[in-house]
Amino acid sequence: MAKRRKRLTEGFIEGITAPGTHGDGRGGHGLKIRAHRTSAGHLTHSWVQQVRIGGRVTHLGLGRWPLVTLREARALALENAAAIYRGQDPRQAEPARVAPPAVHAAPAPAAPAAPAPDPTPARPVVTFGEAFERMLALHGPAMRPNTVAVHRRSFGQLPARFTGADVARMDSGDVMPVLEPVWLSQPGKGRSILGTIGKTFSYAVGAGLREASPVNHVKAALPPQPKTVHQKAVKVADAPAAIAKLHASARTPAQRLEALAAVFVALTAVRATEATGAKWSEIDGATWTVPASRMKGKRSHRVPLSSAALEVLEGVAKLTGSRSGFVFSTPKGTPLNRSKPQAAMKRAGLDATAHGWRSTFRQWAADEGVSSDVAEAAIAHSVKGVEGVYQRSDLLKRRAEIMERWGQFAAG
Repeated sequence: MAKRRKRLTEGFIEGITAPGTHGDGRGGHGLKIRAHRTSAGHLTHSWVQQVRIGGRVTHLGLGRWPLVTLREARALALENAAAIYRGQDPRQAEPARVAPPAVHAAPAPAAPAAPAPDPTPARPVVTFGEAFERMLALHGPAMRPNTVAVHRRSFGQLPARFTGADVARMDSGDVMPVLEPVWLSQPGKGRSILGTIGKTFSYAVGAGLREASPVNHVKAALPPQPKTVHQKAVKVADAPAAIAKLHASARTPAQRLEALAAVFVALTAVRATEATGAKWSEIDGATWTVPASRMKGKRSHRVPLSSAALEVLEGVAKLTGSRSGFVFSTPKGTPLNRSKPQAAMKRAGLDATAHGWRSTFRQWAADEGVSSDVAEAAIAHSVKGVEGVYQRSDLLKRRAEIMERWGQFAAG
């Protein structure tokens, strides 16, 4: 669970993993987020406001998160508090206003007939923030948790004037000022924000809230970003020594788990987020099947586990005392954070990234004369062109031989 702050944040709410109630701190007008586990085992989050009406403590429901955002819940709480201060009960609808009785007088000269009112009802205003929440509620269940977190983080970096604007009236002139300050100086952040904005506008178009997305015009107006700098990788010849350093650098059980996760990444050539999210139920003998929901390419990936990789799993089981739930599990039962293998690399004094192990393996495979189709399948890359169309097998048997050779070399 995320570290508790005095005031609630979207990040803290996302990190709630157990039932409980958390207040919005001083000045929150009694606003709280309540996490409740349903009979189906799902954790739901609901807004509730504790107020005093007529001398009695009362709880007002303000809707479910994330359909009602933190900003919207605070606005509702403030509105209710103001109504109570004026002596009103926010639970009761505003009474209909009765027109005063007409005064009988001499008939006035007939005025020109007013034009008939337009029978078309006024369009309700939908803000960009509301469109974002609707988009995430629709697409979120099919997204990877990390993707949802990236969208929420990007949304949190948008200014209030942007998220509160009418999504139907926004144009490229609203989007450009948000991206220009970070597009070249922080390319990754710029791409993430643009992706979130584009996804929201695409939803708005599909939902009939607007006719077109301004994102294409913005892309054309923005300058090219600097070329991507590849992540540093351990040299092939240094791989055995690097893995030895990872094992030797751990001083505590927590550090030991992080080091084993980094070694597992190295021996399987998977991404760190795929390894830290691994579950014991996904492992069948010497084969680990990563579900499509955790794969970047949205396709399940079978990973042949070498003898060295199986030894790592044995070490994890002895360390945690469990073979259920997540493989790399914290004491709370949650998966190890995806940044921890990188933390282990840094602790071991390695000037390389955990993700870079994929490049190390790929270079080793090329040096060993491994065919490109087998090497690319090992790191879950799709084969392009006609060859890819006809290549339906994941070459598991051939990859198992290659991963065993890689494990023997890398683990010494």
